[in-house]
Amino acid sequence: MERRTYFADIIVPLSLPRLFTYRVPELLSPFVKPLQRVIVPFGKRKRYTGIIHSVHENPPKGYEARYIDEILEISPVINPSHLKFWEWMAEYYMCSLGEVMQAALPAGLKLSSETVFKALKKLEDVDTETLAIENISFLKLLNK
Repeated sequence: MERRTYFADIIVPLSLPRLFTYRVPELLSPFVKPLQRVIVPFGKRKRYTGIIHSVHENPPKGYEARYIDEILEISPVINPSHLKFWEWMAEYYMCSLGEVMQAALPAGLKLSSETVFKALKKLEDVDTETLAIENISFLKLLNK
């Protein structure tokens, strides 16, 4: 059986005039769909949340496509009418789809390169008292 290689055009939340094409890892290819959120590398050390604009089998011209790191949800976070509206906005306001995405999505749905993840070396490094208080406060909010 012939193995197909898929590529995805990704909207990244930056002021760039075009979409960037990323290679879909073979393990993710059955799950990748347009309008899903994904994490993609950008530059040497940066990672961004992007939205898949389209999926195809055409490699990019002029550069080697990097791999998508991760799919964040199986279901798309926007629908086709949102994308159509974003495309209209980008054309009308003469800006990029990335700029429209940056303005349209809530901050909680966007990972940017400034996001810092800190790995703990030991369980003792976790402040369980603060964690317990924050969880109790969150549970109280849910029960209201």
